[in-house]
Amino acid sequence: MMLRFAVATAVVAAVVVAVPAVGRAFDACMRAAARVGRSRAASFALIGFLSLASCAGPAIVWGLPLPNVHDEFAYLLAGETFARGRLTNQPHELGEFFQTFHVLQSPTYMAKFPVGQGMALAAGIVLGHPIIGVWLSMVLASVATYWMLRAALPPRWALVGGAIAATHPLCVWWGTSYWGGGVAMLGGAVFGGAAMRAAKAPRPAWGLLIGAGLAILANSRPLEGLIVSTILGAWLTRRAVRSHQIRLHLLRTLLPSVLILAPTFAFIAYDNFRVTGDPLTLPYALHHRQYMVAPLFYYQRPEDPPPAYAHADLRDFHTRVEMDEYRKQLGPIDHEPSLAGMPGKWKLCAENFVNPPTLYVPLVAAVVLAARARPVTLALAACLLLVVIHTLVTPWLRPHYLAPALGWFVLLATIGLRELSRLKSGGLPIARTVFVAQLVGSAMWMPHLAKDLARPPDALQRESILARLRVEPGKHLVLVRYGPRHDPLVERVVNEPDIDASRIVFARSRDDAGDARIIGYFADRRTWVLLDDGTRVELRPFPGNL
Repeated sequence: MMLRFAVATAVVAAVVVAVPAVGRAFDACMRAAARVGRSRAASFALIGFLSLASCAGPAIVWGLPLPNVHDEFAYLLAGETFARGRLTNQPHELGEFFQTFHVLQSPTYMAKFPVGQGMALAAGIVLGHPIIGVWLSMVLASVATYWMLRAALPPRWALVGGAIAATHPLCVWWGTSYWGGGVAMLGGAVFGGAAMRAAKAPRPAWGLLIGAGLAILANSRPLEGLIVSTILGAWLTRRAVRSHQIRLHLLRTLLPSVLILAPTFAFIAYDNFRVTGDPLTLPYALHHRQYMVAPLFYYQRPEDPPPAYAHADLRDFHTRVEMDEYRKQLGPIDHEPSLAGMPGKWKLCAENFVNPPTLYVPLVAAVVLAARARPVTLALAACLLLVVIHTLVTPWLRPHYLAPALGWFVLLATIGLRELSRLKSGGLPIARTVFVAQLVGSAMWMPHLAKDLARPPDALQRESILARLRVEPGKHLVLVRYGPRHDPLVERVVNEPDIDASRIVFARSRDDAGDARIIGYFADRRTWVLLDDGTRVELRPFPGNL
């Protein structure tokens, strides 16, 4: 894909440079953007439309995204739970048969993740489909990013940056997966935009929005939100001290934010109590104690002995797959981050954020041509320090973990485009090329995303199994049997919040006595066996229950 992007960039560059009409059309679009940018309502509507078209467009052409990753199934469980008006679910008396990844079975039955993404999915479920909630979160995140950019850029350039955010391949990916990224991106943009405005003129409204942004981050990406908020909080405090406005900031910024954060943390404590039985124990932490061997942070040690697993694939995932990823990050001295492992993480960030690679041009331009500008310094600090600190404290990194800093990345790229356009010798054609290449790169990414990532073969296979069972009369129990070559990253045991009331129930097959026990519990159901040995997947009636 990166090669295709590079080729597309070269083609676009040739067209922009060689065809004057393209340049005139680009200038006309920029003049139109300047006019639209004067109206905030029109700008919000335009950015929202671009984001919705980027996320929903692939689904309209190639079909709705299908969940496939462990995390997606857990988030969907949370969304379905919230949509039913509950914070968690009663544990099932045969919970050992329904154990699955990233989900607690006791003391309650619930996903381990913070509630933010689940709430977005719940909104989508209420509106007709969980992916609608994902799209709404991305629309709000893109609009909030534009609003954030308005604090540092003229309206026209803020609109350009908002368009980059709305159509960025990474944001399109987040908009077509159920583990998202839009909720954390929204929180980061709201917090960042309010912080920059509060630094210029402290107002209670900015303090309330700072609190709202922090509340969203605390309920979506708490670790990354803490890192970003600490960086920006230190900057905001320094500004207040240097301008001799400490008392003003305390009254107009800090106090209003506390009015939002106090009930937020009270809710988090209550949610902890409902899920784990302890207001100070996060579901994530409890799940780690119950299932994981690899530590969440470098200062922790692997669990020894490991937990007692009831199922071989769970043991394989937690003791082999996760531990292999953890060990790759260790240096010569055990339990310290390895410098050899960090380049891989930085490469992951670069491939996903600087996509297509033409974005390197405005990023370098921002650093070279506007290094002393306060927004550039702040954006560099937010982006780089987040990645550096994150890689130093935890071995786990995925692109959507860094969503709180996406707005700052877009700000940096947009400032670079503006500085390029001001150059007298060839800067404007380069800026045109980069911006058009961004749109072309996103368009090229969409078919790959919609067909290969949003509807992979394993997800299509699962959907075909569900389709077959849905046309069969009555209720069904599916005993899942994994072979020795089964990939633990592919999960078949996925259930709804109310297992007993579900028409189709998936359970892990154990020994004959265990299977007889669960079949007896679900005696009113037709029983099936789902075989998955890593090379073939077969659904067939349970022997003696034809």
